[in-house]
Amino acid sequence: TQADPNLEPEVTITTRGDVTYQEYRANGKLYMVKVTPKQGKPYYLIDKEGSGQFRRSDIEPTISVPNWVIKSW
Repeated sequence: TQADPNLEPEVTITTRGDVTYQEYRANGKLYMVKVTPKQGKPYYLIDKEGSGQFRRSDIEPTISVPNWVIKSW
C-alpha cells in the first residue's frame, strides 16, 4: 500500500542566524513551525484554528479544563 501524497505534509527548512525553522504545510497552508535554536530546546508554533495566529505550544497548557454551567439565574 502506498501513502496518499496529499496527506503527507510539505516541510521547508530554513536557517536564519543560529535558528533553524521547519515549516509544515498541508495543501499549501502553513499550520506549524518547529523552531530549533542553536542553544536551548526546540519549540513549536502552531495555528490550531487555521486563522494565521500562531501560538507557542510549550507555553500553553496541554489540558483543557471543562467549563460547565452548574446553575444560572
